[in-house]
Amino acid sequence: MPLILMIDDDLDLLTLTKNSLEEKGYTVKPYSNWEDAEKYLHKNEPDLIMLDVFMHTHDGLNICNKLKSSGFTRHIPILILSGFSQLSNSATEEFGANGFLAKPFEIKALLKKIHTILSRKK
Repeated sequence: MPLILMIDDDLDLLTLTKNSLEEKGYTVKPYSNWEDAEKYLHKNEPDLIMLDVFMHTHDGLNICNKLKSSGFTRHIPILILSGFSQLSNSATEEFGANGFLAKPFEIKALLKKIHTILSRKK
């Protein structure tokens, strides 16, 4: 069962996405802030990180860059989520994300994107 770390400050989206993904067999660890997610990441290795761009206290693109620059986390795929679809190219090309999905998204599109990213990892 793939483990997904999801970081987004939208609590409703976290809950809805977690429930939907768990129905499909994924294990989801949701966090609404980077600090708590980072603590979790120091002790656990998810199969995928889903990361919002604009959070109250942090910039998800900078977090992505930090994770992709670290020898401990650079191998973990990152899926960037954002309501700003124009960030798609910079998220993947400039910041190293493995994928981008514009909000709002349908669960079917999210599942397809997750499957594609996790298939590449193997």
